[in-house]
Amino acid sequence: MQFESTLGVGRRSDIVDGAIHVLGTCGSRGLTHRAVDSFLKLPEGSSSNYFRTRHALEIAIFVRICEIDIYVLNSALAAADVSEPGIDSAMRILADAMTKFLGDEENVINQRARLEVFLRSTTWPTLFELVDNHRRAFRDALRTLLSKVDVNVSESASRALIAVGDGFVVDKFMTSKGQLPLSFEVLLDIFRAILTSENHWP
Repeated sequence: MQFESTLGVGRRSDIVDGAIHVLGTCGSRGLTHRAVDSFLKLPEGSSSNYFRTRHALEIAIFVRICEIDIYVLNSALAAADVSEPGIDSAMRILADAMTKFLGDEENVINQRARLEVFLRSTTWPTLFELVDNHRRAFRDALRTLLSKVDVNVSESASRALIAVGDGFVVDKFMTSKGQLPLSFEVLLDIFRAILTSENHWP
């Protein structure tokens, strides 16, 4: 996935992307500078030259994931047909965003890394503050996006949409063999129910 990043381009951003891959495939315990260097086939010590501590690496990972989240929303809007505003247009945007979040192996790995960061933040106040700020910014971005198609949602409704989307991602990862995860159609039905019941949300 290519987009303009505040981390810049080159070795620094490559290391962060590599760290996201390691975190998303090996989990929090597997995230080490050595593992990132190995994955990227860099000389040992390369990633620690840019991010001296694991905390610094984790924060850089989170910044990158935030950028990916907002990029996905913006790209969904850019691809949308907004000539006929309303619920149906909003649904197409939400469907496109969720497809992008889980559309290929790279995005699935990003989502796993994102969940790892969220869990890590529950025991690390500094990271929790960053996560909380990002979630607020993501809700604002979602509300702005939907307003482009004349669908105005409250703070509570935007939180519900995101909570349902997050839950869908978790269900996808936690469904055991022999079971089917929730279908995409079920997810969209719930999204539509939230949007059409907006008048009842505080």
